[in-house]
Formats: sequence, structure tokens, C-alpha cells
Amino acid sequence: MKPQATSTQQILQACRQIVHAQGLGSISIRSAAAASGVAVGTIYHYFPSKEALLLAVTADVWSQIFGLADDEGGQEGQPGYEPLSGEEGQSAREVQPGPEGQPSCESHAESLPARSFVSYVQQMFEGARSRLQQYPGFLGAHAVNLGLYGGGNEGGHRRAGCMTESPATDAAEMGTAAADANGVQYMRSFFARLRGDLADALARDSCVRADAFGSKLTSEEFVGFVLQNILLLLVTGQESCRTLLAFIQATIY
Repeated sequence: MKPQATSTQQILQACRQIVHAQGLGSISIRSAAAASGVAVGTIYHYFPSKEALLLAVTADVWSQIFGLADDEGGQEGQPGYEPLSGEEGQSAREVQPGPEGQPSCESHAESLPARSFVSYVQQMFEGARSRLQQYPGFLGAHAVNLGLYGGGNEGGHRRAGCMTESPATDAAEMGTAAADANGVQYMRSFFARLRGDLADALARDSCVRADAFGSKLTSEEFVGFVLQNILLLLVTGQESCRTLLAFIQATIY
């Protein structure tokens, strides 16, 4: 008999094993209950609908892929991705000094400091791409739609931002919105963490041009664009983020 799950994180951990072995399409309220060793009603206590559960599981798997582990007793920040937090994280991202103690800021990939924003993005992508191999069934069409939820903005999608043609259907969807709010919150929290880490890395890069951002392009918009493209490269199975890195270099250095 499987040990009973006693927390949201334990349920998500059990669901993650389902995704690892069978893909995201195998996630349901019943499969989550069976894997967690609890009654179906217990799953509904934490996740009021299948969509809420799917959103939470998707966010949890993405968090694992990006090294943002939140398991009880786990470690945050696996090799290949370094969240920017605390004094250790701050010192690890200091720009490497060039001649006479000045930052080395030449606009060439091989000359940029090892802890530059462009290097940070490359590290994030390569670490995520490596961990993604642990979830071979994750990137189906369903996962792509959920995975891109809120990636570069705070607004969500509400079924791709469109009202349906049926008022009754719209009313039903509005009635489930509150029930699904906790699943949505998992997704938004995940994306907010990534945006925050990218924004910190950008702010700490002293090689960024002083006039790189302004009213036409803010640093927040730039970070959102970079994150959207990291996700797009991952879900489309690209082996390299070379074009994105070249765009970053041309834009901010």
C-alpha cells in the first residue's frame, strides 16, 4: 500500500512521477489519488477541478525542469540553474573584472563576463533542456498550451482571451474560475519566480548599455520577451538558444 500524501507538495510529487512515466495526459483526479494513496475527495480538497490540478502539476514539473525544487526536504537550485538570492547568489554573479579592475564588456560572446545576462540565459536554457529529458511525455500539445500560460505577462488567457459564442458556456466558465484559481496561482507564481530571477540577473550585469531600455522597451518587457522565447525554444525541442543569445547581445550591449 502506498503511503498517504499529507500535503499539496506530496500530491504534486506523486503526480510528477506519473508525468515522468506516462506523460501529462495521464493526470486525472483519480490517478492522482491512486498515486498519492489518498481518497479522491482528498485531491478535491486541494484541487477543486481537474484543470486546477493540471495547472498545478504543469507548474510543478516546469519548476523541476528549471531547477526550482520546492519539495519538502529538497534543494532549491539544482546544477545548471542558479536562482539569484542571498549573499552567496549575489557574489556568484559579480561581473568578472577586466584590465585595471574594470568590467570586461566587449560585445562578443567569448568576451562577455561569465556571469553576464546573456551567459545566465544560456545557463538557464541548457539546464532546463537537460532536465526536460526526465519527462519525455511532457511536451504534448496539452502541455504546450498550459506551459505557455502567463509566460511573459500577468494577464492570463481566459481560453486564449476570447469569449465563447454561448452565454451559458461563458457563465459556466466564470463559475469554475474561482475553483481553478489555485491552479492558476501555481502557474503565475512559477513564472513570477523566473521573471524575477531574470530581472535580477539583468540588473546585476554592469555591461548593459545605459540607454538599452526606455519608454519604447522597458526592462520588464525585455525580460518577459526573453522568458517567452526560452519556453518556446524548449517546447519546440530546439537544441540551442544561439539566436536568442545573439538577439540579447545586439539589444543590450
